[in-house]
Amino acid sequence: MRLELADSDEEALEQTKKELEEFIGTDEECLIWYALADTQWKIGRLCDEVKGKAFEFLAQNGGEDLFEGRDRKKWVTILKKLEDKLNSPMKPYKKIKKFEQLEL
Repeated sequence: MRLELADSDEEALEQTKKELEEFIGTDEECLIWYALADTQWKIGRLCDEVKGKAFEFLAQNGGEDLFEGRDRKKWVTILKKLEDKLNSPMKPYKKIKKFEQLEL
């Protein structure tokens, strides 16, 4: 997320989605939502939209087709851990230091 550059959590999410829009609708889209959900959970800012999207893909084992054999089994384990994490109490809200713009 772009929290160090944005004015709000919502703006940071919108900027991030805009930067990653080329992956929306692809087999890799689930990875975006998983990463966002995990990151937001870790910093105490998991929003309903991201959590909902992550759970949509978790329900479908999203991303499983990207792996084969043993890696696929590991992926299913990773998804289960993510689901358990997202269902647990999120970490406390973490303040993110903003970048200071230099005037030239």
